[in-house]
Amino acid sequence: MTFRLYLPDVEKKQKSYLTDNHGGKKMNGKIIAVCGGNGVGKSTICTNLATVLSEDKIVILFAPRTDYPSIQSFLDMNIAENKSLKKLYDDMSIEESVDIKEYLVQYKNSNIFILSAPDTTNVLTFADNKILPEQNKCINMLIALQRMCDYLIIDCDTNVTNHVSAWGLNYADMVINVMKPTQQGLRIANAYQGYFSEIWRGKVVNVVNADKNYIGISEFPSLTGVIHFLIKKMYNLRWRI
Repeated sequence: MTFRLYLPDVEKKQKSYLTDNHGGKKMNGKIIAVCGGNGVGKSTICTNLATVLSEDKIVILFAPRTDYPSIQSFLDMNIAENKSLKKLYDDMSIEESVDIKEYLVQYKNSNIFILSAPDTTNVLTFADNKILPEQNKCINMLIALQRMCDYLIIDCDTNVTNHVSAWGLNYADMVINVMKPTQQGLRIANAYQGYFSEIWRGKVVNVVNADKNYIGISEFPSLTGVIHFLIKKMYNLRWRI
């Protein structure tokens, strides 16, 4: 089945605050990177995971793609330029250090915090490569995010040349590879297999996201070794991570 969108019930929640020290305990969140081709449902799955995990944990939802604003659309929220990924990258290019929590936006009163490109983003917004963080700053950014939450969920860019997204995949505790059981989905899945087997052996979970198998009941699973998940099994996934 296709994953439907579930959002947290925030009516009775108290406002949460980001810190690297919750209740006297240092944070060291687990990183879950969700990847796959365009239109397979990555952002929906990221939002659902954040909803489930944020019931009693702090979750940062990070969308490093730079061609258009993405994850905020699923939460029906706005990301202004002064609290966005663009502003963070601009400041990182000229400052020795930044307070990364100043660029995160809280979803209502929930335990979910968003880092994403601003609503005004277009394909030219990040065209100047000088504003993209170099390797060391990129790694430090991911570590800083990880230290402020229980779970850091990365809605990865389809483009593997996005090095922020690529480093997120490398540092992830779990990689969820989302696929569609179509001919195009099969080609995309096969194109990624070598990449996965070389870098993330043992931590990739393959998820098929569709109402039905469009290329045969057995063909797609046998060729890709995928695991079928229903939305109710999101809760089971929680205990694996």
